[in-house]
Amino acid sequence: RRKKAMNQQYTSFLYAFEAVPPFKIVARSGLFCLPHVVENTEDRRFGNPFLHLTRDVSVSLMGHDFDCPKIHFISSITQSVDESKVIISYGINDCVPATTEVT
Repeated sequence: RRKKAMNQQYTSFLYAFEAVPPFKIVARSGLFCLPHVVENTEDRRFGNPFLHLTRDVSVSLMGHDFDCPKIHFISSITQSVDESKVIISYGINDCVPATTEVT
């Protein structure tokens, strides 16, 4: 069973803003969190000595526990070759890099 995070939990949201000053925000997504990294050889994360540090605490919001890292930070978002998807790169607990593809 996972320990519950007591503070310093991260969630994310996306937003869009106008292309001209004053860059008014025109849309915002709901809150979400990003997935844990699964160790495997295919994406070269096998043997990462910090990987175990990312799975010990889950996010708990409004009485619900979520199976995602307590701390994550989105560093980039880019459109995939398949234009219906985006690729999000992010860091987990300042230890492990990760990417996920979202439709």
